[in-house]
Amino acid sequence: MMQGKRWYAIRTKPRAEKKAEEALKVKGIEVYMPVQKTLRQWSDRKKWIWEPVLKSYLFVCVEAREIDLVRFTHGVSGFIVFGGVPASIPEAQIRLLKMLVEQQYDLEFATENIAPGEMVEILSGNLKGFQGEMVERRGKHKLLIRIDTLEFPLLVNVPKVNIKRLRSVSGQ
Repeated sequence: MMQGKRWYAIRTKPRAEKKAEEALKVKGIEVYMPVQKTLRQWSDRKKWIWEPVLKSYLFVCVEAREIDLVRFTHGVSGFIVFGGVPASIPEAQIRLLKMLVEQQYDLEFATENIAPGEMVEILSGNLKGFQGEMVERRGKHKLLIRIDTLEFPLLVNVPKVNIKRLRSVSGQ
């Protein structure tokens, strides 16, 4: 990332992530679309396909003067905004997301609010030393990684034996 450029999350029109990504690349915009391999079932066959991890979202790295160039790209609905201005995402969070996708972690974005739980630290693997919030959902233990500027928390499946408790969110 060059100085002056920042990462932003943008919404795309439904099922237009790939078209918007290509249109942004044609304009010379650095764009990131996290994808994961998924087995899809049709009535006559099964097939492995690459699908966006975040439906209707992309990430762009641009300077402030390029925001309108992104906003008026075919397939783009708009930026994620806070206080009426596009909300930038720290590069460390984008690097983390890229690493999780590249290492093929079991990722999902939660669509419901998740109650606060225990703060934990990962003890082994590629996420060793990373801290997050532990939640229990559908009988599985998952580490909740909050990407603050997104609308949905990111859940990563981490075996319970690979984490240690730090403290509760309430400080107890």
